[in-house]
Parts: sequence; C-alpha cells; structure tokens
Amino acid sequence: MPLRAIADHQIDPARSFMIGDQQTDMAAARAAGVSGFLFEGGDLDVFVKELLGG
Repeated sequence: MPLRAIADHQIDPARSFMIGDQQTDMAAARAAGVSGFLFEGGDLDVFVKELLGG
C-alpha cells in the first residue's frame, strides 16, 4: 500500500514517514524506503508532535 501511495501521489519517500502500531507496518515502511515509527499507544497527537520536533 505505501508503494502505491508513493506512486499515485508523487510522494517523496526521503521526506516522508509512516506511523504504525504493528511490526508489519514497520516492515511495510522499510520496503517502501520510508522511515517508520512504532506507535505503542497513548496520545497520538503528542507522539506526532514529538516526531516533528514540537
């Protein structure tokens, strides 16, 4: 799915990342050449803000 999104929407994998809650999500990110971050619960908004440096 990430590879199709990259192709269909002209996404730059080097400037993108993927958040998932399963190791299979992280494997999909790696296969697509995208950084992957495992969300293990809590406040997703806070998690994303911390990833973005805010």
